[in-house]
Amino acid sequence: MMGYSEYMKYIIALFSISLFLLFMTIPAEAIQQGTVLINEIAWMGTKIDGIEPNQWWRYEWLELYNSSNTPVKLDDWSVELHRETLEFKTILKGTIPAQGYFVVAASDKVPHYDFAYLNLGGEFINAGQRVVLKNAQGVIEEEIDARAGWPAGSNENKATMERTSSSTQEWHTSSEPFGTLKKENSEGIKEILQEDARVIALGEEKTPSSRSFPVSDFSQALAIAGMSALGVVILRRYLQKHSQELS
Repeated sequence: MMGYSEYMKYIIALFSISLFLLFMTIPAEAIQQGTVLINEIAWMGTKIDGIEPNQWWRYEWLELYNSSNTPVKLDDWSVELHRETLEFKTILKGTIPAQGYFVVAASDKVPHYDFAYLNLGGEFINAGQRVVLKNAQGVIEEEIDARAGWPAGSNENKATMERTSSSTQEWHTSSEPFGTLKKENSEGIKEILQEDARVIALGEEKTPSSRSFPVSDFSQALAIAGMSALGVVILRRYLQKHSQELS
């Protein structure tokens, strides 16, 4: 018959192996969260050569930005548009490069698109919507609640809504005609990201944000290992206490 000490060792080993296997089976995309930002939205549509201006509203697009140094696979990620209920959802496919862009467009006529849902527009409404970006596990990576109205952008001249800050959801109307598709925003989100890095390097005071910088794979592994070790200690103390109560 298995003694108490052997039984405790068996439980601890099983617990540790289970946590290790759980860590090994988590996809890289799920571990590296908080790196893909909603960067620019042409909710009003955009100019398309050869198309009459009164039809430009059909050619909407949304641009994502990967603030990390690692490409992120977007297969099975989704973009959702809500008013009071879900009005539209499209499942993405493709990879966004490190510190690069990924354009989700209503038509393959939109220049430089990466994924086209080919619905010929009209999904973004001028009154505003809640925009939700979810990863492959269905976890919300980011959302913009603009149901009370878009915070930036112009339907009159088709100027897009650009992200101003990497760490907070601050927006401005692009100063570039028809936006900055696959380019640095007109107020320079890349410059803001570089400034964030400089502030951290110099040890200056900065408001913490989970969206500013991705945690490195090593730090993530270290955190999980620490949690595993803590779980083992808690389990061991519980078993020891339980054994003393029975004796």
